[in-house]
Amino acid sequence: MTTYDYVDQFLAEWRSARPDLELQHADLLIRVIRLGGVLERELGKLSQAYGISSGQFQVLAALRRRYPQTASPSDLSRIAILTTGTMTVLLDRLEDKGLVRRLRDPNDRRRIEVELGDAGKDLIDRALDERIARLEEYLDSAALARAGLALGA
Repeated sequence: MTTYDYVDQFLAEWRSARPDLELQHADLLIRVIRLGGVLERELGKLSQAYGISSGQFQVLAALRRRYPQTASPSDLSRIAILTTGTMTVLLDRLEDKGLVRRLRDPNDRRRIEVELGDAGKDLIDRALDERIARLEEYLDSAALARAGLALGA
């Protein structure tokens, strides 16, 4: 039995309206984009439940992957795919919450490293456990169907 979803309907409409369009692989790409949006919303809800933003989640997760090593703000921007301007605000808020610490290099006052604090490590470990469990749920076709996606047509 074939399952049809939003993407199948979307493509059928375009094939009817513009049969000249090359839509061979569009279904896969549209599903990836749609699933990305679903997962971003889920991350936002999860982050909010832990009192942080999704950007702060990304920064804490990046620091946790390197733990116990520190990272510079520019490294964190690159790893978390955030702008350096956004990073400054995120680090300010994380530091205010006691989740990270900025450390000055004793040999070069211009250089700053960010360290994951114990409270930040605890928070991100709990949030990551929940995040991974939620991602596992999305591997179930019923969860994908509730999100408006089918595994394939």
